[in-house]
Amino acid sequence: MYDKKNMVRPFSYNDILYCVNGEVKSLASLSFTTSFDDLSNLFNIDRNMIYNNILKKNINIYDNNAEINVFISEKKIEQITLNITNNIDMSLSSIFKNLENNNIALEDENIEASDGSILAEIYSHYGDKYKLVITKTKDELSIDYVNLKIN
Repeated sequence: MYDKKNMVRPFSYNDILYCVNGEVKSLASLSFTTSFDDLSNLFNIDRNMIYNNILKKNINIYDNNAEINVFISEKKIEQITLNITNNIDMSLSSIFKNLENNNIALEDENIEASDGSILAEIYSHYGDKYKLVITKTKDELSIDYVNLKIN
């Protein structure tokens, strides 16, 4: 069972994804190797309260509000999710450009309504130890960076 814990201080980003050698290494400067001590400081929470929790914080992406969620189990960061509700197209374009510059290809799929209109665009990429899923709807852009490494 997860509890939500909120970060207190906002912080800002211009690079949503950090990539090296054709691999995504971090989302909003957080990676699966970010220490629990660093998470404790960033989210202003006691280190012992981090385990089996969802840490949540409002941040700024390109000077616009966004929300980051970090899902933590007993031993590791399981998932990092970034939700953007402003300047969705600009953010998505920046992500695509970054991935393209790092030779990271995406699979894409559309979810359509019965009338044929697009409800969501879903882009995904599998790395050796992670999965990246980008979902764009009319009102939101969600980037999920999922840890596939066991233990």
